[in-house]
Amino acid sequence: MPVRQFPSRPNLDQLRHQAKDLLRALRNGDPAAIDDFRAHHSPGFDLAGATLADAQLVLARSYQASSWPELVFVCEVLDATAHDDVEALRDLLARHPYLTRDAWKDPASGWIPVVAHAADLGLHRVIGMLQARGARGVSETRARPHLRKWLDMLRLLGQLGAQAPRDAVGGAVEILNGEDFAFMLEVGTDIEDWRPSVALALETYARNPDGKHRILDSIDRHGTTLPDTSPMAVHRGRLDLLARHLERDPGLLTRRFSHEEIYPPDLGCHADHALALHGAPLDGATLLHMAVDYEDLVVARWLLDRGRRSQPSRFDSQGTRFRARSVGSRVSRRDAARLGPPVPRPVLCLTRGDASPHRAGRPRMTASRSGDEVPVARCSTVTGRSLIGHTGNLRPITQSTVRDSSRE
Repeated sequence: MPVRQFPSRPNLDQLRHQAKDLLRALRNGDPAAIDDFRAHHSPGFDLAGATLADAQLVLARSYQASSWPELVFVCEVLDATAHDDVEALRDLLARHPYLTRDAWKDPASGWIPVVAHAADLGLHRVIGMLQARGARGVSETRARPHLRKWLDMLRLLGQLGAQAPRDAVGGAVEILNGEDFAFMLEVGTDIEDWRPSVALALETYARNPDGKHRILDSIDRHGTTLPDTSPMAVHRGRLDLLARHLERDPGLLTRRFSHEEIYPPDLGCHADHALALHGAPLDGATLLHMAVDYEDLVVARWLLDRGRRSQPSRFDSQGTRFRARSVGSRVSRRDAARLGPPVPRPVLCLTRGDASPHRAGRPRMTASRSGDEVPVARCSTVTGRSLIGHTGNLRPITQSTVRDSSRE
């Protein structure tokens, strides 16, 4: 007897009637019912002593469920998913934890595609609902008490095999939305090859140190070993790792790193240097220049503090200054009317040595009081897609200038 096709919207009452009909057909000597019992019940089973429980077991196995209770569970899960019933779904998965996630990957379970498809539909439906209510990301959804249960719903759907859209995963990395990215991994999103995500996190135009650190740490925790290098420690914002590297190499703070050391090709970074969307050329840059370009105030201050301790003459007598100030994004008049007043944001300023700070494409770390203006890449506001609608303020490359702080 061929295996039955599991319906996309099973009706539990109908299945109960099917089991009764199967038992009645067996007692009437129906050949198809006899074949069902021989195929799906234990070998040597006495057909004459069959009960309704036996018929239910045979019916469940014909639908590729291991037992009647499992078949009932799947029907109830599909019903709760279709009705976006968070409480019912949470209770079901709490009562049957062994039937989630790993069970969905069992090729012997014929209902897996049905459940996974229903979970995907539910995930898209919940995301659409959150978008309609104005939620633009996980953090914004979590900040609204009446919407928090829907984050639980997304987690539950992830347990049932739902997958976040691919563009949402890439979108979260592109705009360095670490919270959305970590949430998608928590939900259970499968990423077969982590290298594109790592490369995008390193090379993206967006500037959000905390988000970048969280993305890279999430990737590291999920089994992708990131190289133990000082540039990667800056990317990750790991001051503990930087301290270890500095102990091993006292000259680390003045060392210059190649583009390939900052953007490792082994992690999927592009060979074309132009595709690394940094603010200033970083080929030959120091760790401090990396931190400033990534607007990582914590790492930059840590590096300057260690530099003053180890090389006070270089960092103090020449007047090196480091500070944070707030500026508004530069936008056109038309965009300004649409976006409203610019929102001040911190900008890191590092003074540079001579009138040609990028001579030979190598940023200089030495400082002076010359007051020369140094063009650097800055950003203004755009939006990018992550898990829930549009999230965060993003910044495409524009031009602005930073003046030596000693003149202000």
